[in-house]
Amino acid sequence: MSAPSDPELRAGLERALAGVGLELSGEIERRPSPYRTSFPIEELRVDLVGRGEARLGFKQLDWDRLEPGAQLAKPRFLHDPEREPEVYRLLLPQTPSGPPEFLGSVLEDGRRWLFVEWSRDASCSRWGRGSSGKRRRAGWRGFTSRWRRSGTGTFARLA
Repeated sequence: MSAPSDPELRAGLERALAGVGLELSGEIERRPSPYRTSFPIEELRVDLVGRGEARLGFKQLDWDRLEPGAQLAKPRFLHDPEREPEVYRLLLPQTPSGPPEFLGSVLEDGRRWLFVEWSRDASCSRWGRGSSGKRRRAGWRGFTSRWRRSGTGTFARLA
């Protein structure tokens, strides 16, 4: 499967944004991101109704978009393209500040896509540097510790 065409991307992004109560207006600018995981990532620049200009990360989670070396290292039965969108949607909003905002996903029509807020400086650690970064890391450790003690099933289902 190749990268989606501009009309396919627009249709998917509109569906994803509608799922989180947002609406696209205007054109979509897209470019491949230099920050890639095993899956391709694109940077999108869009206008959102009521929010103005926004930068989004667009990640394709389809098995056939996974790098060939990663396909060899990860058995297909472990591939779960719904896990990452669910973590962004359900778990990360409960955490201390730091994770990108979930802006929707497409899990239909043979497409598995994730859209998130794109950090202004994606090359920096999302936890930051200096004392503010230490506070965010400490907050995250406290959150994960409380979560483990609580025994909630949400994350266990996603793990």
